[in-house]
Amino acid sequence: MSTEKTGKNTKGNRKATQISGQTVPADKSNKDLLERSKYSLNLVNGWIASADSKISTSCGIISVVVAVLVFVAENILSKVDTANGIVESWKWGFFITVVCALITFLLSLFFHFFALNPSFFPDKKKNDRTPKKKCNIFYEDIKDYKGTEEYISVAREMSEDQFIDDILREVHINSDICSKKMHRFRIGLWLAFITIVLIFICAFCYFRMYQ
Repeated sequence: MSTEKTGKNTKGNRKATQISGQTVPADKSNKDLLERSKYSLNLVNGWIASADSKISTSCGIISVVVAVLVFVAENILSKVDTANGIVESWKWGFFITVVCALITFLLSLFFHFFALNPSFFPDKKKNDRTPKKKCNIFYEDIKDYKGTEEYISVAREMSEDQFIDDILREVHINSDICSKKMHRFRIGLWLAFITIVLIFICAFCYFRMYQ
């Protein structure tokens, strides 16, 4: 079992970390944490890029599939003999499922586009972005500085610990963004599946309406 404690090194001016009986200099410990933080940020950003790619592809595929199903159903059902008259019960079933299919399809597209919608810190008040509360590696916070020189000045004054904190803060923020994207994407997929099922029900109702 590893134990960790901090103390001064031989020069007495830097803290060190002791893990399992081995003393690790503070600067080396910070360097390891910085590398892990950068790796975590790259990993989360990769998840976001992958999510956006999947959502865009899914939106295109679903639109094409729905269009093809409607086209095929229309061509097949146009050959149905309508001379026997309309069965009212199936007529209402047909119109109801048509409306439901249209609604679920539009909602599916909405959630796909909602998932692609960029995030701008909606949980933070714009007037509450003081330099201490800003994440200085996030574009929406960086652009709030009055000018380039102000941002450069703040960035130069940041300590290594503050920079690591900003990276870790960005990891958490981006993870939340990615999670929201994937939850919205899943809702969009389920709505798309329901739309496809309703299209088949519509076709069946139309067929039975003239039997």
